[in-house]
Amino acid sequence: MNHKYSPIELPQKKKWTEEERAALAQKLDDDLDRFMEEMAAKKAEKPEPRKPFDFDEWCKEIDQHPAFMKEMPKDGKYKDTIEALQAMKYDKEDDEDKQQNAEHHKNEGNKHFKFKKYRWATDCYSNGIKENCPDRKLNAVLYFNRAAAQKHIGNLRSAIKDCSMGRKFDPTHLKGVIRGAECLLELEYAQDALNWIESSKKNFAFTKETSETPDLTEDEKKYIDELEKTRVKAVELSLKEERDKRKSRAEERKETEAKKRLLDALKERNLNLSPRVPFDHPELMDMARLTVSLPLMHTHECVKFDDDSNLVWPILLQYPEAGQTDVLTETSELTAIGELLKEVLREPAQWDPEHKFQFDNVRQFLYTEVKEWLQKVSGVELTEQVDCNGSCYARTDSLLPHNDLIETRRFAFVYYMTSANWDSAANGGDLQLFNHDKSLQPTIVATQFAPLRNSLILFEVSEKSWHRVAEMISEEPRLSINGWFHSTRRLQPKKPAVESIHRFVPENKCKFLKLINKDFTTEKRQNEVQQIFSDNSELNLNGFLLENIHKEVFTELVSNPSSFKTVGPVNKRHVARLMEEKAEQLKTTSRIIECLKSTTFARLAAKLTGVTVSGAQTSVTVSRVEHGTYWVLGDEDAEQSNTDGYCLDVHLFVQEKQWGDDAGGNLIYIEEGETEELLRISPSPNAASIVFREPGVLSFMKFANCDSTDPYFLFTVSFYNVKVVDE
Repeated sequence: MNHKYSPIELPQKKKWTEEERAALAQKLDDDLDRFMEEMAAKKAEKPEPRKPFDFDEWCKEIDQHPAFMKEMPKDGKYKDTIEALQAMKYDKEDDEDKQQNAEHHKNEGNKHFKFKKYRWATDCYSNGIKENCPDRKLNAVLYFNRAAAQKHIGNLRSAIKDCSMGRKFDPTHLKGVIRGAECLLELEYAQDALNWIESSKKNFAFTKETSETPDLTEDEKKYIDELEKTRVKAVELSLKEERDKRKSRAEERKETEAKKRLLDALKERNLNLSPRVPFDHPELMDMARLTVSLPLMHTHECVKFDDDSNLVWPILLQYPEAGQTDVLTETSELTAIGELLKEVLREPAQWDPEHKFQFDNVRQFLYTEVKEWLQKVSGVELTEQVDCNGSCYARTDSLLPHNDLIETRRFAFVYYMTSANWDSAANGGDLQLFNHDKSLQPTIVATQFAPLRNSLILFEVSEKSWHRVAEMISEEPRLSINGWFHSTRRLQPKKPAVESIHRFVPENKCKFLKLINKDFTTEKRQNEVQQIFSDNSELNLNGFLLENIHKEVFTELVSNPSSFKTVGPVNKRHVARLMEEKAEQLKTTSRIIECLKSTTFARLAAKLTGVTVSGAQTSVTVSRVEHGTYWVLGDEDAEQSNTDGYCLDVHLFVQEKQWGDDAGGNLIYIEEGETEELLRISPSPNAASIVFREPGVLSFMKFANCDSTDPYFLFTVSFYNVKVVDE
């Protein structure tokens, strides 16, 4: 039997305020007075002999007043007044109606609940709750019943909320309390269930003690027993949860230790992994980065150790032309890739009956046919040397502008094995060729080529063969075979000039107490900071500027992009520097720059570091760092570093948001001739990083990739040829 619930529409009664009631009463009094006066006036106009009092006649006359009428006038007279009188009822009558309505909705909901129409039942109980009747126990029943319906629907959290409301109205409703505990247990919130039960027992005991019937009923005794059984279940589940947590923590520690061992091995081998791996934070390592997983594989293979503590790698081989792949699950790091491929390709695969895929095919094709054709077309005699390697670019990977001019390289080639229908707008990865200026330094992109599948690009290597690989912006891999043909020609690349940055000796003083956090101006704090710097030769000071100053500077700089000028050449740097004449127009920024150029700031730097900077040559730059910003190093920078001697760098970061670890834009310090980082400084809002730089130590900025957010601004103060204070 189907039951469909349709809510009953009850007449809505106007809620009268005390002022409205008083006004209506006054109006009725006035109407009564006017009625009596009209009766008296009529008698005065038509004087009649005084008649003896007739009660029936008096009743007829008084019945004509709206306050005493027994029937509505057919002509509609006094309609508004009569309706107002009918609406004037006592609040007690409204409350009685609310309770009746709430009771009705409850009964309707119970009917639907009985026939398992839980959503209809929920609607009925909700309508009953909306009545706001004064009966607290009825409200409690409505909430607890709605919780029961919600529980059957699966809305456990909503059921818990209703149980909580129901308990507030009636703490003695133990059946509803048990229902709330059951919902918490179903969600496996064992401790919350225990807290709920204990608090409910206290509320129940207090309410019973202060009630007129403190003795327990038989139903209450039964529900108390059920509540105790539920509590036992909660205790058991809580103990199980605690055991599971301990087990999980132990497994996490074991997993972290295994990750640490693996990361230490990778770091020791100086492997350059992309994206970067958190070598010093194994707990943050996602092993999926080192995992090979394909739909046809039953397992996920990851790099691991063998019995001799050598790394064993999974290797994925792809054959794009044939649409095939091979997975070698365990390949020792001691195995040469060439030997491995020779073994894999020794016999033809089932999908390669003609045995086209052989180890020597690609290399021999380049060594013979392509080389002979290139010599004939170019008229250049090539040597036997042919360099050949494979490349795979993933998201955020790029290759900065360069000209390949190394030793005897003569022609560069790239053969693409990308996916069909490559979309450069969506994927990036174009090969871009640059124009050059009179000094043969690159300027702007002249043309670019998409890495189309099965296409070959050749170009001559020279002083002006500037090119780069544009940043990859998707996860689609950019696969290629690339290399160089060689000749006997040797060209020496020209060294670009070192960026010309104005140097000076600070002379003016400034008052920086309204700019810099006063915490760094106290002697105690300065001594603490100096000790840290003495131990590490670098330090990071958070909250360096006053917060309002930091916000003002950021707002000024981000609102005036035209105040910056991009400097190059692009083979060395791509960064926007604040122009000196424009800086003077920025009120707060100019105050900061004036402070950084002062003898006062030089003394502060000396007190924070113990390094004597008084009288040292100094430079101040302000850079806008955003997507695409970078600067790189060359031999000319190493020569300049040795000339500059010992230096002290102060980097002040002005930014609104924290940049992600993989977004680039980091300052990297390395030693001349080395590839391992000495120090990596990540941008952080309102932080000052101070670094003591020895001769031969260089710094560069890592390319800010497409993961970078809003720009940040870098104030850099460098003191050259400084001296360390003797202790």
